[in-house]
Amino acid sequence: MTENLTDNLAKYDIVAAARFLLPFVDDLSNWYIRRSRKRFQRPESPEEKKTASVVLRHVLLEFSKLVAPFTPFISEYIYQSLKGEKDAESVHLCLYPKSGLRDEALEEKMKKVREIIVLALAQRAEKGIKVRQPLASLKIKIQKSPKQSELATGQAKIKIDEELYNLVKEEVNVKEILFDDNLEEEVKLDTEITEELRNEGEIRDIIRQIQRIKKELNVEPKSKVSLYFVDEEEREFSKNIRETITKETLVEIVDDEKKISSPAGKSIKIKGKDAAVLVGIE
Repeated sequence: MTENLTDNLAKYDIVAAARFLLPFVDDLSNWYIRRSRKRFQRPESPEEKKTASVVLRHVLLEFSKLVAPFTPFISEYIYQSLKGEKDAESVHLCLYPKSGLRDEALEEKMKKVREIIVLALAQRAEKGIKVRQPLASLKIKIQKSPKQSELATGQAKIKIDEELYNLVKEEVNVKEILFDDNLEEEVKLDTEITEELRNEGEIRDIIRQIQRIKKELNVEPKSKVSLYFVDEEEREFSKNIRETITKETLVEIVDDEKKISSPAGKSIKIKGKDAAVLVGIE
């Protein structure tokens, strides 16, 4: 982006230069930050969170410099929020960024991976299957071995490694990636939903609803949140999913209503039925 931006600015083609900004913002917010959410909220180690934070800060600082000629006030706000002691006083006193090192091969791989994801999600939408419902598998047309395969996406054939396959699994929400050189189409989802997959989808939906409740109640990241199911049957049901719920939402499910000191009444749906819950925030 930087190279295209500066080339067009050098030609005084402001409109053409600005057109490169929106796709980058979309990639940053709807892809990189969304994909990195766990690194910030539930990192596997302090180092992982630190690395993710350093990378994001660097990207936003450089971005504030790039957009300074277009949006001087917003860019200054971003810069002032992130600058350190050794940084210039204002974004408008910084040198304009130059294009750095690029891994064009990796960029091309990621582009093709995202194309596969779009095709698979389109099949979900066509069948009316929500993304939070896990599916058994996604078949991808190949010509070589799984770990270093050539994926036929459109007219392009590229080598994609196993790490990027895992990314496809997460985005499409499938248990495994299968490789098939006899497919007529580029990708094919297994849309059969077993009882086990349906139950897993139910748990994911409960997690989504609990996250929604936390947002509605403006829960601070450091707050301790407890959840109590009013109905005894639903309380028993929750025992089987507590570990997963706690890990994903950082909410503790309790059996004793007295542990909810300042209850807020809410409801979530379990298997299509309303379930009353009390939410405690400390």
